[in-house]
Amino acid sequence: MNSLPIEDIGDPIKKNQSNLLVIDEIVNAIGFGKYQWYLLWMCAVGYMAVCSELLVIVFLQSDLMDYFNFDSNITYSWLPCLSTLSSLCSSLVFGVLSDRYGRKMFYIGSLVLVILGALLSICAQTFTEFVIFRGVIGGIGLGGLSTIDYVLFLECTGSKHKRGFYCLLITLCGTMGVLYITSVGWYLSGSGQSSNERWRWLSFWSVVPCFFCLLFRIYHRFESLSYLVCSQQWEQAYEVISQMIRFNFSQRQNPSQVLLPVVPSKQLYTYIYICIYMIISKQRERERRKKKK
Repeated sequence: MNSLPIEDIGDPIKKNQSNLLVIDEIVNAIGFGKYQWYLLWMCAVGYMAVCSELLVIVFLQSDLMDYFNFDSNITYSWLPCLSTLSSLCSSLVFGVLSDRYGRKMFYIGSLVLVILGALLSICAQTFTEFVIFRGVIGGIGLGGLSTIDYVLFLECTGSKHKRGFYCLLITLCGTMGVLYITSVGWYLSGSGQSSNERWRWLSFWSVVPCFFCLLFRIYHRFESLSYLVCSQQWEQAYEVISQMIRFNFSQRQNPSQVLLPVVPSKQLYTYIYICIYMIISKQRERERRKKKK
């Protein structure tokens, strides 16, 4: 780190728009590899979970009305109504909060809320409890998950690497979620089980994709690169860049060994080391403060 030409770097770029353009160039230089593929499948499974959770309400209607002994469609409409309303509100709130506090925490939180709401709804003894657990708690999680899912992938993929095409793959996995829950509902309807057993099992199987997505996310613990740069968390941003390179190239590869050969331009060379510049600047500032004390 001492061998870097710190004097040639100058002042760090202050505007977030400029910073994001720099990050886009860096991600383009790193390329589309294992890191992006892993993130793609995680987000695809997440969107699959969203679509299966949205559609399961349709398949639950007859069994829930039979089990809780009511025949009014108006009464049942409270479930999709509150689920949609809570998803709408939470998508707005989670979108703003994730810009301020990061994507990782709210992505995991959304998954936990969806899983928690589904599991609690299986134990519901009244339709009101089911609506609260599945419609409100689960709906809040669905709103956050559907908002952050696409953003998380886009912010870690370069603009030159067919982001639109890969987002289309995520959307297609949403279709897979619809086919998945339809197949489960069709199988349970012909299984000969009682209405009580059917809706409970269907509630459980609809949330299984969320379990897989949560496991992916626990393993893939890194924050969004764009968020880290906009919030000026330079040390963490450089760690994410290094991790991208190690995923896409070699576990022992140094970031400079990858970025400098593919991007020889001196201007981009300067941009690449903005993160390192900030780290060293902070270290020097800490040393000066210690000397003053």
